[in-house]
Amino acid sequence: MGSQPKLDEQVKDELSSQAMSGYELNVRGVQYILHDFLGAGETGITWKGSNDVGEPFAIKLCTPNLYSGGSFLQEVVQVRKLRDCPNIARLEGWGKIPVNLPSSKQRHTFVCFVTEFVDGETLHDYLRKTAVTPQDLHAFVWGICEALHSMQFNGLQHNDMHNRNIMITAARRDSLNEEARVVKVIDTGSMRSSSKPITGDLDDHSQLVRHLVSFYNAIMRRQSRLILEEKRYLSEVRQLLVTMLDEDVQRRLSDPRRIREEFDQARTRSYSTEPRETRLRLVTPFDYISAEHIANDKLLAKLFSKKCPWYESVKGPDPICLDGPRGCGKSTVFRMLRLRTLLDVDKTDFNKVSEVGFYLSCSSELRSRFAYLSETMAQRLQGEIIHYFNLQILKEIVNTLRLIAERQDCETTFGWSATVERELYGFILRQLNREEAVSARLNGVSRLEYLIDLVDQEMAKAYRSILQGLNLDRTTSPSFLAELTGYLQCNVPFFNRKRILILLDDYSLHRIPAHIQKILNLVIWDRQSSHVFKLSAEVQGVEKSDILQGAAEESRELIEINVGLEYLNLSQRKKAQEFIEDVLNRRLKLARYRGRAQTLLGNTQYPGGKSLGIALKAEKQTKPVYYHGLACLSDLCTGDISTMLDTVRHIFRESNVTRSQISVVPPHTQHKAIQDLSRQFYERINDFVPHGKDMYAIVSAFGYTSRTLLMEHPGVRRGGDRVDPYEIIRIEVDEAPEDLERIGELAAILKQLLRRSIFIQLRPGRSRRGGLTWRFQLRRVYCPTFKTTLTHSEPFRLNIEELKFLLSRPRDFCKVYIARRLGKKTLPKVDLYTIPFWSEETET
Repeated sequence: MGSQPKLDEQVKDELSSQAMSGYELNVRGVQYILHDFLGAGETGITWKGSNDVGEPFAIKLCTPNLYSGGSFLQEVVQVRKLRDCPNIARLEGWGKIPVNLPSSKQRHTFVCFVTEFVDGETLHDYLRKTAVTPQDLHAFVWGICEALHSMQFNGLQHNDMHNRNIMITAARRDSLNEEARVVKVIDTGSMRSSSKPITGDLDDHSQLVRHLVSFYNAIMRRQSRLILEEKRYLSEVRQLLVTMLDEDVQRRLSDPRRIREEFDQARTRSYSTEPRETRLRLVTPFDYISAEHIANDKLLAKLFSKKCPWYESVKGPDPICLDGPRGCGKSTVFRMLRLRTLLDVDKTDFNKVSEVGFYLSCSSELRSRFAYLSETMAQRLQGEIIHYFNLQILKEIVNTLRLIAERQDCETTFGWSATVERELYGFILRQLNREEAVSARLNGVSRLEYLIDLVDQEMAKAYRSILQGLNLDRTTSPSFLAELTGYLQCNVPFFNRKRILILLDDYSLHRIPAHIQKILNLVIWDRQSSHVFKLSAEVQGVEKSDILQGAAEESRELIEINVGLEYLNLSQRKKAQEFIEDVLNRRLKLARYRGRAQTLLGNTQYPGGKSLGIALKAEKQTKPVYYHGLACLSDLCTGDISTMLDTVRHIFRESNVTRSQISVVPPHTQHKAIQDLSRQFYERINDFVPHGKDMYAIVSAFGYTSRTLLMEHPGVRRGGDRVDPYEIIRIEVDEAPEDLERIGELAAILKQLLRRSIFIQLRPGRSRRGGLTWRFQLRRVYCPTFKTTLTHSEPFRLNIEELKFLLSRPRDFCKVYIARRLGKKTLPKVDLYTIPFWSEETET
């Protein structure tokens, strides 16, 4: 990142001096007089001035070295697009002007920008001086998102949106609302095209999150004065901030319109006056797309579809690792297996429950504790790390038992009695090497409540020891959980015939580093009859060895269930559609919509009643082909339920679907929304770290090749007169899995393509030569970007050298591949470095 040309310090001092007050400037024929110095930066200075009728303006003089040729005029053209946005200071005048410096008498030329003068405080001063409220925060979100949306709509980024370039206006005296303030983004001189790299440390979205965190912290400093509804709102705001910081750019809440909608919905829920029992509703069908944000277990249960195809497999008796694309519902499945959730669901028949789970969120409970530890330090603190891990699960178990003890049917249903509680209490104290002091447990405090406090104390002690790099005198052993779950099964009647599941959610390498996982695996791989561990993680997110260099025998210790793969392998497309339809209908019902998935999205019908591939191939001779309908939506999904919900959200927004609507959204409207979202996902690949640009190039070339061969290849003969379109969204490598190590450094790119679920790794198949074939399928959400098929008839069949060619030079490879498949001796002349999107506009 190159440094910007700076304004000479002597020149800056003269421009900033009081001697400039009263100086007259002529900007494109308009006279301005300088009055008050406002501030100076590295590239320019800003004064408050006025025109000949006394209207105030902000006047900025910049070094012309910032702009080559007439590039500042290009900037003016861009910024003028924003002149109608009420939350961005208007640009009123511009030009290159000569200025005679008052002291040195030297004559210099500057680029001058004249903008609307904003009367108010910078965000920095506003938060420092004002006792801000949750209402102020919400108003800020509305204003700043309006500004960001306007910039993004016009392909711009501010590039310098720090807290002194955001103004909060003073209340207008001529307004009936005397408290009304407006958010204004100022200093648009650094604004640039969204396609260009930023020159500052943080992009606009990161700056926005920083400002919202500052707002949140300013409110929390006076939280004792907040009412209950405000506390609820801030609790939801905290969760939204976490989503806005998501490491996965495709899951990150970053679209300004979405941000404003989510904050609006959070506020509506928080200030709801409905009785508690009727709050199990949604403001819109798209609330709580991420399960982490659903605190209410009853609502989670109402949203959960028991038609989930992999639910029964996860419940089974084996240790499993549930992985797949972000947003595929891994957390929802785990929380539905959690005993605490079952206790909260009114209709649970505990006589039919065969497995009970204790749940631990690794992202919230473990990541911040261990992520910073070096490998050397972690090995030295192995005992303390295992001890802390044991205590976290113990706390979940004791909290769950406390809920059981508080139920009226605790004894009849769960066999929970005072004797059982007393004996369990004594057992845990012995395991922790603690003795209850006579006065330790206050009168009226139950044994389980006291245990929770005791575990909290032990956890704080263990964490303090880890922070200081010190070893504790006593820690629980790797077999602690086995002894605890064994005790529950033998001594608490309810657990006698139950399978105990320990559910570790988001046990991924980006949450729990490999050297920490190796230590915890001493507990996780300790095969016990009393309990079984189940992990959820991102693809390739689990370290399968332990600190003793043992490896989990996958056939015995761990069964992997990849959601994307399970979805693709469903024997009947009807099952996938029924699942998607049930998920949507549950949400529509809870949001009190009259329409249902079938009535609002309708059936998928391509021209001539043909398949999508055949219809696309014949499109120029027939009617336009649109992605639409429930079957299409089901085909677009690769197990990533949140992406499906995002798609429907876009469709509803594009068509302004209301609660009372029961008619089908027109196919062309669905198509536009689906393509828009697909393009957003496709563009975000660029932002992945590492290898984002490499992966983007691979998907670009792959998508182009899929579309080109679909349209230009004569088709695949299947016998008789049947000719299928050449549908290609899959790669097959005719080599044994271990041979893929031969691709060397390129393996890192392939690993990221699979880890990010850009491609879904399928189960190995058999090649034509009888050997193993590694298979990877493009995640189908990217297909509408290129207006290509969602199914396959022919794969990219590659050997190792061809795979290396694809990964290292994707565009060149695809030129060769297309020419070979079409039987042409010359390569296509198309410039694959500027691959277009396919849409109706580009095809006509």
